[in-house]
Amino acid sequence: MAVAGPIMNLLMATFVTLVVIALGRLGLIERPIAVILLQHLVRLNLTLMFFNLLPIPPLDGGAVLAWVLPRSMQGLIDFLSRWGFLILLGLTMVTPVLGLILTPVQVLWNFWGLAALEAAGL
Repeated sequence: MAVAGPIMNLLMATFVTLVVIALGRLGLIERPIAVILLQHLVRLNLTLMFFNLLPIPPLDGGAVLAWVLPRSMQGLIDFLSRWGFLILLGLTMVTPVLGLILTPVQVLWNFWGLAALEAAGL
């Protein structure tokens, strides 16, 4: 199942958020620690979720792309399978394109983090 990785990342982000909310409501965690947990664990998992959904093999999104494209487009999948690692390396190391692609993570994180802190009463 190609989307198992991104789903697991979403579940991990949700789990950490629920733990922070529970600890906040019980008064067992202070705001600075909650912010650090949310920033590092939730943001990391949300970033990995979006990154894994990029339609480039060997990422999970590449498998989804191969599944939805018609057989006549198999040449594209073959090309991406061969050069996908170098494309990903270029996106992460050479160009600022990955930052633009992952902009939805920042938008989601802004909403998610503030909502979690508010729900925790922090």
